[in-house]
Amino acid sequence: MKARRRYHFHGPGALYIGVTLLMGLGAVNSQNNLLFFAFGLALGSILVSGFVSGMALMNLEVRRAPTGVGRVGEPMLFVYRVYNTSRWLPAFGLVIEEGDGRRKAPWRQLLPTIQAALVHVPSRQVRHATAIVTPLARGEAELTHVRIWTTFPFGILKKSVTFVQPGQTLIRPALTPTARQLLDQALSGIGSTERVSQRIGRDAEFYGLREYAPGDPLRHIAWRATARTGELVVREAYAAVSADIVIGLSFADAEAPDAPPDESDERAISVAAGMADVACRRGARVLLISPVGHLRVESRTNGTESNAADPIEDALARLALEGNSSLRKPQSVNHEGGSLIVIHSKSIDPSIAPPGALHISADRAVAPVRPVVAPVSS
Repeated sequence: MKARRRYHFHGPGALYIGVTLLMGLGAVNSQNNLLFFAFGLALGSILVSGFVSGMALMNLEVRRAPTGVGRVGEPMLFVYRVYNTSRWLPAFGLVIEEGDGRRKAPWRQLLPTIQAALVHVPSRQVRHATAIVTPLARGEAELTHVRIWTTFPFGILKKSVTFVQPGQTLIRPALTPTARQLLDQALSGIGSTERVSQRIGRDAEFYGLREYAPGDPLRHIAWRATARTGELVVREAYAAVSADIVIGLSFADAEAPDAPPDESDERAISVAAGMADVACRRGARVLLISPVGHLRVESRTNGTESNAADPIEDALARLALEGNSSLRKPQSVNHEGGSLIVIHSKSIDPSIAPPGALHISADRAVAPVRPVVAPVSS
């Protein structure tokens, strides 16, 4: 659905039109035929610039492909499908961008300027344009319009046509690179042990036998059972996974109870996201809790799959800290089974969690981890 068509005066175009008017004024005053010719040529260029590309824009249709989810600090792809409905008039020099030209659109706090370019769209044909951007902050971006503009053919007039294209894209928090080391320290400090899951694997207690399938390692073949049945049989076992982990978030600050959200709060969210991602990839079942926002989200049960931590990361992406009156108030982090790790955005307050919980400062967590070099014996 098209919203409106507009003409814009931009810098080069305004300069060209100003020079054209001065040229016309000089031609009238001097009655110089050469100036009249130059003025007519310049004026014709302005009319052609507005007429040709203006008609071409009116014959265009654009659709934004589903964007999916993004992540802070990682490239994100936007794809646009542009169709030229004209039977004979092609379109040239197109720029496709998000928004309707307003500089204060809410999504601009999360994403930079989104622009894609197309050199040529022939009549009755489709072309695709792509834009790659890096999200700036987590949250849910509400996209409303897509605008196509061009300055073809002479760069004098800028013409645009805007389409109503509502859509949403979720920006997940960045994953802290040191989350793996922090998780190792947390589990070793709490003294966690391994448990046996109901997921079938190959590295723990015996589960049963099944027929051989192409690709099964030879070391898993049960040779005695194979000799008895005359067919290849493979051993299966329960898979051992890490202990369940409970990640708590605390934003309390006794020194500044009315302080607004800041970078340290975002660091704490990134640490929690990174730790949940690493734990899920190792097969652990993760529970995220936070009194602020009343968060209580569990990871998917299919532990080692790459999307196991998606519910937790999506909840962290939507966690609203602005305007939350309980942001800086110390609140108890309830512990229900598993190894409790509390991530503090401000100063550490051990009293909000039961004894035995591990407390981590977000500011220290995002600092680079220095490797420990063993001394060389002489």
